[in-house]
Amino acid sequence: MKQTIFYFVAPLWFLGLLSVGRACAQNPPEPQSPTRTVVADTTLRWKSFPDAVAEAEATDKKILIFVYTDWCGWCRKFQREVYTDPAVRQYLNETYVITRVNAEGTESLSFKKMTFTESELASSLQVRGFPTHVFMAPGREKLQYLYAMPGFMPSDKFGKTLRYFGENHFENTSLDDFLGDPK
Repeated sequence: MKQTIFYFVAPLWFLGLLSVGRACAQNPPEPQSPTRTVVADTTLRWKSFPDAVAEAEATDKKILIFVYTDWCGWCRKFQREVYTDPAVRQYLNETYVITRVNAEGTESLSFKKMTFTESELASSLQVRGFPTHVFMAPGREKLQYLYAMPGFMPSDKFGKTLRYFGENHFENTSLDDFLGDPK
């Protein structure tokens, strides 16, 4: 009788050990994390000037040219304080094709069968101070020069300026009126 019970209990005991072994071998469940918020990619997508023009023409986006110099403290402040603002970054990526030009740069740029340096481009855009943001729109045959905005401004005001050009408010409202600046 003992032997019969042993033959009956031993397989059950062995099956129990197998199931415990399997449970231990499995990866433990991952802890439940709080709901994750999906954040938009706000890395600025800088393009070379020729690539920015080509993309703007293909997508019908406005072009924003950040004209700077290496020695310009206000340019560095703009990059540190304004271009790091997530709302500014997101709006720029959604609405503009962005490029930057070193006003003292000697890099050669080829554009529509012309070749010129960064400094020559800055001069042709009539940049006189730094930083300067030049707003342009793609046209049927040539780029449309919209506005050159010199100097530093905080990110909230810069964001409004981006919307002014990005949403075509310039067609029927002055920039000062749009920004609420007294004349």
